[in-house]
Amino acid sequence: MHEKYMNFLKDKYPTIYESYTYSLDYITRGEFINSIRESVNISNKIVDEICKIEHYDNIINQNSNEKINFLLNFQIITKEIYDIVKYFNDFIDFKTYKGLYEKQNKAKEFNNGLVFIIKWFYDKYGTHSSLERKIKNISDNPINKSDFNKPLNNAISSELLKELSKLRDSSREAVESNDTLDNFKQYMHVDRSIQNDLIKELERVKNEQSNHLIILCGSVGDGKSHLLAYLKTNKPELYNKFTIHNDATESFNPNKSSIDTLAQVLHPFNDDNFETSNDKIILAINLGVLTKFLESQYCEDEFTKLRDIIIDSNILEKTISNNIYQDKVSFITFSDYNLFELNDNKDLNYTSSNYISALFKKITDNNNSNPFYIAYKKDKEENLKNAIIINYEMFCDDEVQDIIINYLIKIFIKYKKIVSTRELLNFIYEIIVPPESIDLNDFGIKQFKYLLPNLLFNNLGQSNLLTFFNEIDPTNNRIESLDKLIVDFNINKDIVKVLNKYFTMNKMDILLPYLNELNENKMKIDDKKELYNILIHFSIFYGKSELKDSFKDEAYLKFLEYLYYYNMQIHSSYKNLFKEIRDSIFHWKDVYKKNYICVDELNSFKVFKYMKLHNKYDNFDNKLSEDSSLGNRFKISIKIYFNVNSSENKTPLDIDYRLYEYIVKLNNGFKPNKSERDDLTLYNEFVDNLLKKDLNNNLIVKSLETDKIFEFEYDDELDSFAFKCEE
Repeated sequence: MHEKYMNFLKDKYPTIYESYTYSLDYITRGEFINSIRESVNISNKIVDEICKIEHYDNIINQNSNEKINFLLNFQIITKEIYDIVKYFNDFIDFKTYKGLYEKQNKAKEFNNGLVFIIKWFYDKYGTHSSLERKIKNISDNPINKSDFNKPLNNAISSELLKELSKLRDSSREAVESNDTLDNFKQYMHVDRSIQNDLIKELERVKNEQSNHLIILCGSVGDGKSHLLAYLKTNKPELYNKFTIHNDATESFNPNKSSIDTLAQVLHPFNDDNFETSNDKIILAINLGVLTKFLESQYCEDEFTKLRDIIIDSNILEKTISNNIYQDKVSFITFSDYNLFELNDNKDLNYTSSNYISALFKKITDNNNSNPFYIAYKKDKEENLKNAIIINYEMFCDDEVQDIIINYLIKIFIKYKKIVSTRELLNFIYEIIVPPESIDLNDFGIKQFKYLLPNLLFNNLGQSNLLTFFNEIDPTNNRIESLDKLIVDFNINKDIVKVLNKYFTMNKMDILLPYLNELNENKMKIDDKKELYNILIHFSIFYGKSELKDSFKDEAYLKFLEYLYYYNMQIHSSYKNLFKEIRDSIFHWKDVYKKNYICVDELNSFKVFKYMKLHNKYDNFDNKLSEDSSLGNRFKISIKIYFNVNSSENKTPLDIDYRLYEYIVKLNNGFKPNKSERDDLTLYNEFVDNLLKKDLNNNLIVKSLETDKIFEFEYDDELDSFAFKCEE
């Protein structure tokens, strides 16, 4: 492990450090089971430390799984950390690993998981500590205005930094409950479609004479608690007509498990009371907890009616359920609502996001109700000039926001990433506030790396969301216009002249005073290399149209176009997708001539068989849209079907963006390596299933050595093959 992580443990958490050295010693001595047990012990010690740091001492005495459930529900730990710790705690079957080699591999696997936890622990609670201490010292020891004239290494208060710190996922403000909203959260609230749908359903059932259960379900951190708090604050007369149970905040009774508590809350809906009770309940619950409840003995013995209703609703399936409003049970599911919309406007990249745009505007609106803008003005009045100020000014640019939103949507689609509001707010903090302490009253060329465009695409080691931005950084690809920019930058001593050629300079005003100071003699080669890498990221936002157009991902835009028309059920507008898939199938297996696909390869021969594909559309009832805008409820993959020859059996294929990328590449001559073929396992199975369908028995065999072609035609009457060699 890197020395900085070890020093961090040794200095701050010596008992954890000592335990970690023991776990390594056990591996060295061949005591692999002891090493595994020590890794489990260390992970739980770290969880306890997190509880202390976040001031949740009251849950330290709970069992480990309840603690990590709590921390995950409040997004204090990530899903990756949760999965590792839970895997550690659930792993008890040591007897399965009898061989020394297997035990050694398992011990190394646990050590790797532990290293991941420690690195995350350091990144979350070690790297920002110096900046936070500086802010704390400022608030504890207010400084005089005369202090601003002291040397630059003295602490300087930034009102904007204080406000932005509220956006961090580890801040007090980030923790949600279903209590009323405070002033800050009330200001930050943005209406969503799911909020409107929930309110409509509450209004519909509030005066019913029978019982009614509204299940508000989704994933960790998607906003269930915030939505309940919003209702309590803004619609108390409606909220108070229902009993509220939020599984994320009310499941930690010391004497009961979360499932025990849930069974107690749902008592009015057990089999004995289902038809007779008169209770109105809102149950906010994560899908994983709901699944565990359905699998529990409670559902087997007492809740069979409710269990059957939940299962029949298909809300546990990853499909658009269109919400379900029934006589006694209603389902409203966060996963049905995307954070963006689809449209048919290519100039808008076929997408928009009313929600994210409104959330960004909460940070940047230049009015006196915006605490961030008020803080920014105070810093400007004090003549503060630093990367945070500059980044905030960049972020206030509508065009910059639109570009960031487009890339966020691409991450949602490409990686099927589900992002919570809390993650989005933390993301805003991370692209404005540098990841390490900076001088708050000094900005120079050395701090260019802390500017927003570079933090967005080159800020590895921070949040999971920024890791995805690094993955989709368009400058990772070889682009001719960027090559020209780099060449000009290297051979031309006048940097500003180069920038005038490639950039919209009125957007670069903030940088000009620093760039004018640079010339070939003043810059070292390493400094210059770092600078033009940073400027390349700037070109994504401030490049002239020709340069910015070169970043367009045409395959991605085509997929979005297909996706829109698929969800709108306008089949004729995405029919070309079938041709692309058909062509890719033959490229995947190799083709001899039209409709003849390679089915086998024997030594120096390839065997081809006739396969005529007929496409079939996926027809579904599309009630979610009434005009050209799809809103934010739609499928993000496209299902298509093919029939083979005269067969009526349809073979399905789900096409997400990553598969479509491969399809485009295959049609452009791409030959996947082994790793890429592993990524395409489901696609390969789809092709193999087609080959098993009603295929014509006529074969063509090609000699790879002589290029001669042999035809085998099957005679049904004689039940034999006729053979001939093509000339």
